[in-house]
This record gives sequence, C-alpha cells and structure tokens, in this order.
Amino acid sequence: MGEPSLTIPKVDLCTKVTGYGEYSPVQRRSFLAGSNNRVIVYSELDGFKSQLENGKWTTRLATRVSIVPANNMGNSIAWSRTPEWTEVVDTSDSPRCEFFLGEIIPISSSLAAGNYNVRVEVKDLTTGSTTSTVLPIEVLTERAFAAVND
Repeated sequence: MGEPSLTIPKVDLCTKVTGYGEYSPVQRRSFLAGSNNRVIVYSELDGFKSQLENGKWTTRLATRVSIVPANNMGNSIAWSRTPEWTEVVDTSDSPRCEFFLGEIIPISSSLAAGNYNVRVEVKDLTTGSTTSTVLPIEVLTERAFAAVND
C-alpha cells in the first residue's frame, strides 16, 4: 500500500476554535460589502506525514489561503495572504493522528458584491503532497444583506 493521500475532509468559517473538532461556525457565509470582517478558516487534515526528528514526531506543512471569484475563469485572486505560503511545524511525543489548522483571514472591505470562494491549499513539506478545497461565500450590498438577515 502507498502513502496516505493528503486531504482536507472538513473546512468551515468560524468565530472561535478551541481544538480539533471544537469550533463555532459562522451563522451565515454572507458578508456586507464595504465592511471589514475577520473570520477563522478551520481545516481538518488527513493523510499528512510525521517524521521522528530529535526524539519528537514532527509534522511540516505549508498553507495558502486566498479568496477568488466564484466564476474564476481567469484564475484571478480577490485577496491573498502575504507571504502567500505560511509554514506550520508541529512537534509531539507521539505521532499525530488528527491535525487541524485555524487561520484568521479578513473578508476585506475592498471586495465588491458577488460570489466568491475561500480557497485553502495545504502542502505536506515531508512528502511534497498537496491538496486544496474551496468554501463558497457571498458579499452582499447593504440592501441584500439586510434582506438576508431579517
């Protein structure tokens, strides 16, 4: 049998994350255009590889989070973090069987009303394996936002 394949079986937008599987999802994935919002992107990972280094099990990952138009024909990016890739290194006395990431991102006031995808990409730096997933969001005008939240 080959190596497990890196996957993101669960992703959600949250207001709070306290641990693996313990988070408070946002009520709606609708945001008001022109306002600054911050959310936590919660991602659970499977198929990552840990190696024994200096007596500790070490997991080395890199993540990239961006917001892209839902109809992303030209591969344009509406928002991305700088630097694009962020390295995550975790050490433990025993190999991890569960792993999650919680990253705070802005839903920027510069996003025009429309449909977008929050794109989460993860790279296992030990195996070179990569995976990605998207989570749809919508940015609404004040009138549409008020109608949705009535």
